This record gives sequence, structure tokens and C-alpha cells, in this order.
Amino acid sequence: MNALFAPIDWAGRPADPGVLNAAIACMRYRCPDGGWTWRDGAVGIAQAELATLPEDQPGVHLALGTLHIAADCRIDNRDELRHLLHEPLPPSAPDALFVLAAYRQWGAACVDRLVGEFAFVIWDAAARRVFAARDLSGTCRLFFFRDAQRLIIASERTQILQDPTVPLEIDDDQLLDYFTPAYQWTSGWDQGLFRGFEALPAGYILLAEDGHVATRRFWDWRDHTPADRPTQQVLEEYRHALEQAIRCRLRSRKPAVALELSGGLDSTAIVALASRLNSGHELHTFSLVFDQLADPAERQRIDLMIARFGLRAHLITADNLYTPEYVSPNWQPQSVAGPHELEASVAAREEYSAILHADCNVVLTGLMGDSVNEGCERVYYDLLRRKQFREVLRRLGISWQRDPRRAAGALLYYGLMPFAPWAVLRPALVWQELRRGMYTNLPAFIPASLQQRIATRDRSLRVRKVQRLGERSPAARYTLEEIMTPMIASTLPSEYPLEFRHPFYDRRLVELVLAMPQEEKWNHDGTTYKECERWHHRRAMQGILPEAVLNQPSGMDFAAAVKHGLAAEHILPWLDAAPRLEIAERGYVEARAFRQAVIEPGRYYSYMGALLVTEAWLRALAPGGAMRLLIPQRQPFNGSPSIPTSGASLSFTIATAVSSRSYNNEQHTSP
Repeated sequence: MNALFAPIDWAGRPADPGVLNAAIACMRYRCPDGGWTWRDGAVGIAQAELATLPEDQPGVHLALGTLHIAADCRIDNRDELRHLLHEPLPPSAPDALFVLAAYRQWGAACVDRLVGEFAFVIWDAAARRVFAARDLSGTCRLFFFRDAQRLIIASERTQILQDPTVPLEIDDDQLLDYFTPAYQWTSGWDQGLFRGFEALPAGYILLAEDGHVATRRFWDWRDHTPADRPTQQVLEEYRHALEQAIRCRLRSRKPAVALELSGGLDSTAIVALASRLNSGHELHTFSLVFDQLADPAERQRIDLMIARFGLRAHLITADNLYTPEYVSPNWQPQSVAGPHELEASVAAREEYSAILHADCNVVLTGLMGDSVNEGCERVYYDLLRRKQFREVLRRLGISWQRDPRRAAGALLYYGLMPFAPWAVLRPALVWQELRRGMYTNLPAFIPASLQQRIATRDRSLRVRKVQRLGERSPAARYTLEEIMTPMIASTLPSEYPLEFRHPFYDRRLVELVLAMPQEEKWNHDGTTYKECERWHHRRAMQGILPEAVLNQPSGMDFAAAVKHGLAAEHILPWLDAAPRLEIAERGYVEARAFRQAVIEPGRYYSYMGALLVTEAWLRALAPGGAMRLLIPQRQPFNGSPSIPTSGASLSFTIATAVSSRSYNNEQHTSP
């Protein structure tokens, strides 16, 4: 994964070459293959590089005329683009050049044509405009800082903070979002976390001109009634799309590629199909295994996969490796991260070290497989709109035998209500969400006043999420809620020179799963949740995965390992080593009650873990802290405080430049 950096000073002050070089130097821990800088007056671009693709050209600044780009990208539809683009590009052209040529031809609408994982920033010198984008998967991150005079875009907060005039001030509003159950129980989302910092969300673009900055979602799912077709055809289409996603992600300049392997349904499918594709790469699997803290059947399924596919397997015994890294006195973070990003355990470090030792820098994972494929029982609307009345009655009969009241409610809410006009449906969906309440109660060690603020913010976040999804199908809504936003685990860069790729988040696969008949994803005849979910995936993998994997009663559960890692014997010495508890000083916890929760975590160990990483984060940001040492001492910024007051010119630019298609989603424009 490359790391890009682009500062623009709207007042015309020249880009600082020292800051550009520092933005590359601070990323060498994960981008060791060189980099480059470019300046033109008040605009600068820099890129630190990890070369993973055969076409990568480390150290080469790419430009087409007055267009300049820095990119972290892998474009999977190169052949299609070569036929569509007016710009003749050779087969050996780097992927970023395809992005640049696409922008030159289609403007901001180029993102609709790009398939792959990407984050990039383009400086259009002729128009004096900045265009940046981040794909749906969010694998490649983009942050930006803005004030009255500047816009700074970067892959990491650390790069932005190499400019000593950028203030380092915690944004309490963003931290409040982090404390909500809506964040903690959905694996969260990327956050700027410091005042003036924002994360560009996955599936969004950014346009900036003359001091005005606007962001807009470019990927949006608009439902349509799926065509009835034989089940076998649906399953073959799904398997083909998954194979295509894996094939694209096996593209590597190194002969060896790593694959994460657990005993669950997702990573096993990736490993099995990658082995069958015969890409010419040497495939290595890496598994965290447990002798005491996990179901023995998990290890047996891993061994079964290794034997069936003849894998070069690397097993890492992890029973005692789930202690958080931040409790070690030798902990040295490589970047200015957010609290959620500090949850990595020693097990991750051991796995990544083993991957590097096998001479791999590309890693395929099964992340997001459950989110994309899980499905749900809310399929009545999808059946009714296709006039599949017999199947509605069959499924309703099964549910009625188990719980008549619940079955009747499901038919009303998930079958009949979605046919209502949007003026009725949208308030009903909001009411339904508010009636459901928070995902969990808040622990007693959080002060009552803060609990009230968290509850209010949680309510606001959940309502906003419901209102954002313009989707009638309850089953499709459920999937969209699961995948938007992506799991933090799938967006975090490694602190090692590794590039993680997630086939289940291929845009073409996601759109295919959303468009398939939703009842294919959920087996109403199943008696347990695991027998019902991901029904299409299980059937598509019949004859490929071992039966013991397909019919497993449950997936891998890391809860026991996490609880063991957060045991008081590991945490209390670290907690007591500091003269004060930072989270108590800031009013996030009541100190005595929190310490007791560390000793006896009970059912709130997840929230305890969230507050512990917040404590580690605050300590690391304090003067002399481990993250504070990664950035220069702060200096005052002497720019003019004047702020443009009108966004009219930019609003016009975005309306005409983004795309010719209609957008019915959010737009955020601010001066």
C-alpha cells in the first residue's frame, strides 16, 4: 500500500519541501520501496511506495498534461479501460496512470468506471482543482485536514502532522462517536479524531477549489426487482464472481502470496478457490491456532484444508498472544493512530512477521465475507414483489410453527410495510430503529452525565444511518447496513510492508449479492442461525470445501482469547504504572469503578477494552508519549484567519463535474 500526501495552500504560500520529504520518511516502515515529491508553487504532492504489482514503477511521478496524481490503487478492469480510454496506454502502464487517464476523459465520473481498491488525489493545475476518491471497500484510507487557508490530504494522520503548524487537538465530538454502541457494535468507522481532521468515507469523492471543500458519496445502491432464474444459475454466478475477485487480488510482483486461513466459511472459500485457480503463485497460508482457548474443531478444520489442498501452511499458536501490544513497556507505535487502531495484539505481530519471513507482501483475507453474504429472514417483500406467493406461504408456515406472533410481525414489517410510499415508510423505519434501542446498555463505570450524551449521540447516528439508505427491500437494507461502513479491521494498514486484499469486498461481487433473489441467502428450514445464514455461499461451495467446513455449527470465536488477553494480571500493572488515569481525568470513567471492572470485567469486557485503548491513546499523545515522538513540535500558523463565506461556486462545479447520473444521497459542502 502506497502512502500519499498532498498539501494545498489557497493563499499561495509555497509548499514546504521539508514537510513533503518528512511525509515520505515517516511512512518508510510500511512503504520501503522509495518515493517521490513534486512541487508547483502552493501545491505539493508526495508518495511513499510499497511495490506489490508487476506494473508498479517506484519513484516515478505520473502526470498527463496538467494533471498530476498520487495514488494507492489496484485497478482490476485494466483491459476494459484500455478499450474505453481515448488515451493509448501500454499493457505495462501502472494502475495510477489508468486512473489519471480515466479522470482526463470522464472527469469526476471516472470513479463509476473504476473497479478495484483505490485512494488517490489528483491536482488539476489547469482548473486549479483537487479531486480525491476512495473506493467502496475502504481498504486504502484517506484523511484530510482543512482550515481557512489550507487543505492537506494524506493516507495517514501522521503525515499531516509532519507539518508543525497543524494543531494537535483532540476532537471531543468525534471521540464521543467512538464511545457510542453504534460505533462499538458495528466495528466502527474511520475518524479524523483531531480538530480540523476528517476521514474521507469509503465510496466517497472529494472536490476542492479556491478554499471550498465538498465530499459526496459516489457509490450508492438503488434496488431493482431481481429476475427470476434457476437457483443453480444464481449459485454459479456467485461462485464465478468470487473467483474473479480472488484472481484479481492474486496479481503480485512477488512469486509468493499469503492467505489468512481460519476454520470458518470465509477464509476457507478464499483458500480453496485460490488453490484451484492455478495463478502460478506460490500460496502460503497463515493461521492462528489455539491449544486451549478455542473449540478443537476449529483446528481440525484448518488441518483438513491443509491436507486437501496441499498448502504451504504456517501455524502460529496464539493462546498467550492476545495481550494488547500497548501494555508492553517496549511498545513503539509507528503512526499517530486512533484508539480503535490500537487494539492489535501480539498475535498480529507474530503473524505479520511470519508472512514477511515467507517473502510475501500481498495477503488475501476472508474479511467482510459474513457481512456481505450473511443474509436474513426478512425476505417476504422480495418474494411478494416477484409474486412468489407459494414460497411466502411456505416460509411463513415454518416461522408460524415456531412463533406465530413473531411470524405475523415479520410479514407485516418485512413484507407489507415496504410497499408503502416513502413519506410513510421512512418515518416508520426511523420509529422501528428507535424502538429497537441501543445495541447494548452502557457500563456503570461511565459517569451518568456522559452516558446521557452517549445515548443522545447514539440515537442520532442510528437515525442518520436509517435515513441515508434509500432502499425498500428489508433484506438488502440489512446487507447495506452491514457493509456501509467497512469494518475497521479491513481498512487498517499494517505496521509492516504488507498489502491486505479482501475479495469479499469486490464491488462487482457486492453488487451481485445485493441483486440476487434475497431468499437464496437465507434457509428458512434451518433450525439454528448457522444453518440459515449464507445459504447461497454454502451451496455454491459444495464439492469444493470439505463437508466438515460447510456444515460447521459455529464460526471461530476469539472471545476467550481476547478476554484472556485483557485479564487483570496483564492490564493492572500497566494501568497502575502511570501517575494518573487519563480517561478518568477527562471524565470518561469513574476511576475506582473502572479499576474494579478490569478485575471483574463481566459482560462489559468489550467496553472495558474500548476504554483501555483510549487510555493508551491518550498516554501516547501526551508530551513525551510514544506517538507524540513521531511528529515535530507544534508551531503557530501565521496564515490569515479569513474564511470564504460562500460555497456557491463549488456547488456549481460539483453539480456539473461529478456525474451525469442523478444522485439522491448526501452531499457535504463547507467553506
